[in-house]
Amino acid sequence: MNRNLKVVLIVGVAILLFGGGIFYFVMSLLKSSGAYEMAMETLRNNSRAIELLGEPIEDGMFPMGSVETSGSSGYADLSISVSGPKASGKLYVLANKWMEDWRAEHLVLEVGEEQVDLLVGGE
Repeated sequence: MNRNLKVVLIVGVAILLFGGGIFYFVMSLLKSSGAYEMAMETLRNNSRAIELLGEPIEDGMFPMGSVETSGSSGYADLSISVSGPKASGKLYVLANKWMEDWRAEHLVLEVGEEQVDLLVGGE
């Protein structure tokens, strides 16, 4: 293998590792946010979600969306893949932070064609 090809391969691998590290870091930040944790806790305590997905309810590896905070306020817009022994679906989250408290404005579980508003009934 000639020297130029080795250099190109080493640089390519370094770029992939760096990009993967950044991706993993961003996913970790989303998953450790208060909005994400609040949404998953609400989902796991909802009887209709348990009925549809089964238990245990697991979250996927790659949440999508954004979480923005500034001081004591913040906003989150997330889409989280979720699954259980019976089915899988998506959890859609719109939440606001005031002080240290995250409150969901919209929290909807979508499983197939069914959409469940997890804020209705307060289960």
